[in-house]
Amino acid sequence: MSRKYVFEKISTYQKEENLNGISIKINHELPEHIKIEKVISILRDRIPRTFFSGIKKIQVEHLKEFDDREVNALYKDGVLYVTNKQDSMDDLLDDIVHEVAHHVETKFVEKIYQDGKIKDEFLKKRKQLAFELASEGYDLPPGFKSEIKFNHEIDMFLYKRVGYRPLRMFGLGIFIRPYAATSLREYFAVGFETYYLKNSAEIRDISPVLFNNIHNLHNTVIESEDSW
Repeated sequence: MSRKYVFEKISTYQKEENLNGISIKINHELPEHIKIEKVISILRDRIPRTFFSGIKKIQVEHLKEFDDREVNALYKDGVLYVTNKQDSMDDLLDDIVHEVAHHVETKFVEKIYQDGKIKDEFLKKRKQLAFELASEGYDLPPGFKSEIKFNHEIDMFLYKRVGYRPLRMFGLGIFIRPYAATSLREYFAVGFETYYLKNSAEIRDISPVLFNNIHNLHNTVIESEDSW
């Protein structure tokens, strides 16, 4: 199969599905073993439909920006973009639900963050992680113990200098996953993703404030949907 033919096949491939009234446009073909219909079924079963409200569409294609930023998905201007380069159905689900979490933040920002409890829990964990890393001889970047917003220097320190594999060990019992240590928003998104797709008991044990916040938000929207 020539490179030109492969490029043309990828360029012209397009498929459209529907999730709670949201168009899912698949512009770049997913691996054969990943069935988008199954992914949609799981999303419908596990995620309250209120959380999808306001998303304009979900677009499956590999953007140059993914390579530039070393990410698999992003949410901007109401559109959820996710790469077609997925190892498994679980990986695709993780990416979609993680970005849905960022959308949920914009819808329920006051309910999630107004009382400051999640922020306090996050910063407490950052300080615990700082102690572990300093004990191993790492020089921490400025603001590591106090910065809650995304900070490129902190992100590169965790991702490149420490590495997510060692970070998993240093952060055992502190953060659910290494990426949760990146910023307050990622702390919430990783918790949201874990609550709906993996083991909610893990969040309850490791991040009880985050668990209670997501659990209460879930119950609130479910009660609202049941009254429709």
